[in-house]
Amino acid sequence: MPRLLLVDDESKVLEGLENALFDYLDSWEIETATSGQAALAVLEESKFDAIVTDMRMPGMDGADLLVKIKDEHPQLVRMVLSGHSEVEAALRALPVAHQFLSKPCDGKQLIETIQRALDLRDRVSDETLCSLVARLSDLPTRPTTYSKLMALLATDDWSLEEIAEVLSQDVALSLKVLKRANTAFFSRGKTITEVRQAVMRLGVENLSHIVLAAEVFDVGHSKGLLDIEALERKCLAVAQFASSIVSDDLKEYSFLAGLLHEVGTLVLVTKLPDQARRVRKKMEDEKLSVFDAESEVLGVTHAEIGAYLLGLWGMPYPVIEAVCLQRSPNDFASEELDHSGAVYIANSLYEATRCAELPRIDQGYLERLGLRDELELWMKRMEEICGADD
Repeated sequence: MPRLLLVDDESKVLEGLENALFDYLDSWEIETATSGQAALAVLEESKFDAIVTDMRMPGMDGADLLVKIKDEHPQLVRMVLSGHSEVEAALRALPVAHQFLSKPCDGKQLIETIQRALDLRDRVSDETLCSLVARLSDLPTRPTTYSKLMALLATDDWSLEEIAEVLSQDVALSLKVLKRANTAFFSRGKTITEVRQAVMRLGVENLSHIVLAAEVFDVGHSKGLLDIEALERKCLAVAQFASSIVSDDLKEYSFLAGLLHEVGTLVLVTKLPDQARRVRKKMEDEKLSVFDAESEVLGVTHAEIGAYLLGLWGMPYPVIEAVCLQRSPNDFASEELDHSGAVYIANSLYEATRCAELPRIDQGYLERLGLRDELELWMKRMEEICGADD
């Protein structure tokens, strides 16, 4: 039976959470703690699967608590339950929290979110996957400039000059940003020659996406196994489409997951070229999909490898989940179209568009979500994205 620890300094809040979870007491063991120190003491006495903590607490707040838990109990799924007024404080927990939930949160949503996190944890800590990754001489590190940019944007007083300074430290990246800013979509007919101008024209959100894409796909020699530029175009198309079909609160996660969904492929071709060649040969000889061929050759797929790497990079949990589930979001059932489903659909549509065939999307999945009638319109939209990309 999975065990859940709830932490909040207000006893009435804990009582409310316990009442909300009453229907799950037969399948979950739930304990509470009224402070960060008390939570650590409880964790020393027994093992738990997940922890949900309030953000603002006297003494040790939620962020401080999760930092300690990440170091001392790394197997725990770590979640923050916060109010809208706690956004600033919650930023401190970004590197250590798997998921953020907003108050009020009903019991069904809380349990489903935790269960999905536990399932994902088990998948990306699979023994075969860990053994494969352990054989790598080195793993790609989290993109440096992107990390610096995100750290700067997490502060309250960043300026355009500071952003431009971060970008200017990487000449090649600055040139890519200027090139994107001077495309017809952004330039509005006026040539942009300075990084600061590019930042103003692109906007911070677009800029962060461009920086991340530029650094992720700058992976060095692919040993003739992959057209890196073509893969980058694919990921941008999947990101654009996935973010266009979800609700506003999921757009950012969907875009990032689409942008990063092939990062496991990059790891394979650059770090495990011999295995990548075996995968390609099996695909060609036996007419298998890339996922089936990878499963037979490696025991895992590039989806799990990518999700594992993104976890090491500290990417947001929803992004990791969507990358992991790009083959089939049915593995983690959702009643609505979410970030994982959007990336799955976008990826399937892109492949179908490039191969001039019908998309291989699970019709039962679309039927369950009431989206089957959207397929024709979606195909046209993906064709437009690919046409603009060409």
